[in-house]
Amino acid sequence: MSLEKDHQRAHSRRRVIWLIGVIVILGVAVLGWQKVSKEYSTQLQTRAALDNLMTNPVEFARTRVMGGMGVSLGTNLVTGLPVINSMLIDSPAQKASLQVGDTIVKVNGMSTIGRSLEEVRRKAHGFAYGKISITVLRSQSNLVECVVHRNSWNKLRELTSNPYE
Repeated sequence: MSLEKDHQRAHSRRRVIWLIGVIVILGVAVLGWQKVSKEYSTQLQTRAALDNLMTNPVEFARTRVMGGMGVSLGTNLVTGLPVINSMLIDSPAQKASLQVGDTIVKVNGMSTIGRSLEEVRRKAHGFAYGKISITVLRSQSNLVECVVHRNSWNKLRELTSNPYE
């Protein structure tokens, strides 16, 4: 009887060792696949970017060369001046100390008085990673000048909105 139990225990140990081996092999295979998959994904993204450059150079330039501050603008109904309605977390505007509720009075020295919201947006947009000077009216009395370093549209898409602002 004891010999039979020893044989069963040895057989059970072999099964456990075999299962551990299979799990290790599967784990290595999955890790290898993830690495290959990530490299392949990067290659696909690069190939897609090159295809986009060749087939639609204007769109390619707009999303990679042009950029903005990472804010949503609206118009103050009383003054008609542009106001920052919302801002992306870690956006260039937030890093430059702009705040939700700031009224924009100048963009690169150009007064926003009498300008349409679209004119102000166009003036604020430009080459990615360029600088722009924004003068804002904060708390209805303080003029604050901020220098914003733009990001590309693709970088701005990666940021998220702050629902609490």
